Amino acid sequence: MALNDLMSNGVKTKKIHIDDIRLNKLNNYPLSEIEELEKSILEYGQLENGIAYEEDCGDNKKYTLLSGHRRCTAIKHLYDKGLHDGMVDVRLEQKPSTIYEEKKKINHANLQRKLKPEEIQEIRKSAINLALQEFERRKGTDEEIKFNNDCKNLSEWVGKEVGISGRQVRTYLKQMKEENNTNNKDNENNKNEQEKPQYTRTQVIKELLSIARKIDKLNDKITTNELEIIFEGNGKKCSVSTLLNKESERFNFFASYIENNRKGE
Repeated sequence: MALNDLMSNGVKTKKIHIDDIRLNKLNNYPLSEIEELEKSILEYGQLENGIAYEEDCGDNKKYTLLSGHRRCTAIKHLYDKGLHDGMVDVRLEQKPSTIYEEKKKINHANLQRKLKPEEIQEIRKSAINLALQEFERRKGTDEEIKFNNDCKNLSEWVGKEVGISGRQVRTYLKQMKEENNTNNKDNENNKNEQEKPQYTRTQVIKELLSIARKIDKLNDKITTNELEIIFEGNGKKCSVSTLLNKESERFNFFASYIENNRKGE
């Protein structure tokens, strides 16, 4: 066995050059605080192994990461700056049998990082969604999930997949539902806001002057008791007083519109 290949409890650990390692496209978590990690690696070296599997993707790289994306990114930066030899300690494993198993392993690896509480929550929510999708995928197949005394319901099964209790799963699902409802409401409000007609200052002033003239004419009719039914522009019958109220409302709308836009300037 070569000096850069070690065996530990049947698991192969190997020193691999950073240029032979590809980041996993299934890992969608942010690679934060890389600069701080670079400083730590320069001072103390690589303290934890990465985890990868061997795979030929035709890109001249030999291994795909499952864990250690931040470490490898930091080492790559250091190597490119001539501050590191580019050799990475990696534990080699078999490639997961399904994309679901691969994503699940990536989720668990990310949870072992030093994370803020809100970051842990986001990873767990992602893992819960992933497990729910897998549960639906297995329906009607030989892999369909069957509940028993060890796993009585969907929440317990998802909890086992994610590494939390069924009760925690239900709490997360409630929170995720509330967040989804809030997002839908915000999206609807934004949509309504975007659909509101937009007017230039010149258009508003023209509308106000036009409405003011209509109101004056309608007031003249009321003053001279000409309260007969008249026709609006759309051909519908309307009394003078009703039309006057409508025009007054339009005048107030445009007056408020120009006032609100003046505040936003």
